[in-house]
Amino acid sequence: MRQTALVLVLIGLAGCADSGTETSQTTPPTRATSSPPRPAPTPSPTTAPRPTGPFIASVVWTKRDGRRALSVTPTAALRSSATRDVADAAWREVVARVPSADTRGMADQLACHVLFVPEKLHFYLEPWRPAVGYANTVAAQCNPGDIRDPDQP
Repeated sequence: MRQTALVLVLIGLAGCADSGTETSQTTPPTRATSSPPRPAPTPSPTTAPRPTGPFIASVVWTKRDGRRALSVTPTAALRSSATRDVADAAWREVVARVPSADTRGMADQLACHVLFVPEKLHFYLEPWRPAVGYANTVAAQCNPGDIRDPDQP
């Protein structure tokens, strides 16, 4: 488009020469050989930067009502960007600190806490709770099994 406009301008200038003077063009007009640099693309929702961790401040084994529980304290980064990707990254941090915690049921409990109650001070992951799958863990308010969470009303 820009080259077409340049050619039209050059043709117009050639036609505007003094009618009493003959002109001859011995060299062809120069043409641009490269296009101008393009600006960087604006990030779209699919290319937006991912939140970065750490997402876990501490991980400590404790006892609740006489039963073993892993107390996981989330960081502000986790609380402000609670997505499934963040939950998965947080789980990798937990397992890196406490490899024995790596069970499907506890991973589902953490994902449930991250996505549905990220504002809790601590997430208690309990290995004695049954692994019932993520959907059933969510249906059980992150605490599957017969024993109710002492923090729930």
